[in-house]
Amino acid sequence: MEQPRLDEAEVFGAEDEPRGYSEGSRLLACDDLPQNRRVWTTKMNSLSQLAEKHGTDKLWHGYCPAYWDHFETLRDEPVALLEIGVASGASLRMWDEWFTHPMRELIGVEIVPECSFDKTATARVVTGDGTQIDNPLLDHNEFDIIIDDGSHTSEDILAGYYHWWPHLRSDGWYVIEDLAVQWRNDSGGGGKGSPATDYLKWLLGQLWQHDDNTITEFHAYNEIVFLRKA
Repeated sequence: MEQPRLDEAEVFGAEDEPRGYSEGSRLLACDDLPQNRRVWTTKMNSLSQLAEKHGTDKLWHGYCPAYWDHFETLRDEPVALLEIGVASGASLRMWDEWFTHPMRELIGVEIVPECSFDKTATARVVTGDGTQIDNPLLDHNEFDIIIDDGSHTSEDILAGYYHWWPHLRSDGWYVIEDLAVQWRNDSGGGGKGSPATDYLKWLLGQLWQHDDNTITEFHAYNEIVFLRKA
């Protein structure tokens, strides 16, 4: 099922109720609209449906439309994906069902040994610290997609970025989730953000000024950023 377009949905104000929609209707996040607007649709894209099926918070954070936009062209490719922080494995199960190529390789890194994810032919979890894991299986890999959904502290975001960026292929995507907590003291930030958000702002400035060959694209959405490697 394709991503719903705005002309396939109906836009409401924050106080409005959907008119003429069944109980199966869904509220989709849309980064092109003001925060006080909503999009209700009777259609959900296939990634949103799988996020709901497997119970990953990527659905209620509103990340699925952005993930769809950037990853849909990779869906049938032999993708190598690394996700830092898999908890119960819900999002890894979602990715394993959404990507379709039989040679896909999906690896989760989880610091908690009790992770309940059951290994499949194309997906597995490695136990360790996602910011500095020393594992030959990972260190010799190159990935098309790396997703940081780990501790969300500024220190760990930067440490993970510096550790994993060299393992990202050219034209690959590096994604950092849940950036809203960078304005909280317990995540290493404060009222003006954090060292992690300062670095992201610097990186964006480098891209604008053509002063850096690190990235070719920078996409920022509500709480999440997508960086494309040069």
